[in-house]
Amino acid sequence: MYSSPHTPIDKAAEPLTAPPPKLMVYAHRIRVARSLKALTNRLIVASVAFILLAYILNSFIRSNSSNSPVTYFSLTLFVVAYIVLLGKMVLNRWIAERSLLANAEPVLMITDEGIAMRGSLSFNTIFLPWSEIESVDVYTFRYRYLCVRPRNMTLFMQRLSLPERNFKLSDSLYGMPPLTIALSYLDRPVEEILQQLYHMYAKELSYYHVQVRS
Repeated sequence: MYSSPHTPIDKAAEPLTAPPPKLMVYAHRIRVARSLKALTNRLIVASVAFILLAYILNSFIRSNSSNSPVTYFSLTLFVVAYIVLLGKMVLNRWIAERSLLANAEPVLMITDEGIAMRGSLSFNTIFLPWSEIESVDVYTFRYRYLCVRPRNMTLFMQRLSLPERNFKLSDSLYGMPPLTIALSYLDRPVEEILQQLYHMYAKELSYYHVQVRS
């Protein structure tokens, strides 16, 4: 009888065996704390730079004899874009790192039921069953990330709160996968994590056609 890859495994029809132990990965709290401190310092520098920029722009407008509406609009648009981009970057990093420091639970937990991850723009743990996972891989965009890619992006996004959804939609413009965590935040090498995942959950990976790529 044919069984759809999206149909849960019938565990009752199989010989009773002990489930594989949970694969749990924790945050490297020292590195996270240092990163949060560095973020604070960069925010101070960026704020000082913004004040200087605003002063220069204000001086330019006052000295410009034309004072055309186009000039005002262009400069205002530039300042607003600067604030929005800076604010998003800071809030993005602050939420992720504060979540990792405030909660001592694993940032990544893999069981025979699926994968749970937190610290990716969320204070909450996000869980995906194996049937909803397309792949687990490493992605590089400025930094290296461990990524869990859902099969159905629409279904995944519907489960998120509106702020989280907006953040992930904006990140997708840069090609960022929706469920990620920076490798620098993890307490062990990603190669070790993927190797354990592949060997401990080979049955689930094969049954649900989940790809593992490093």
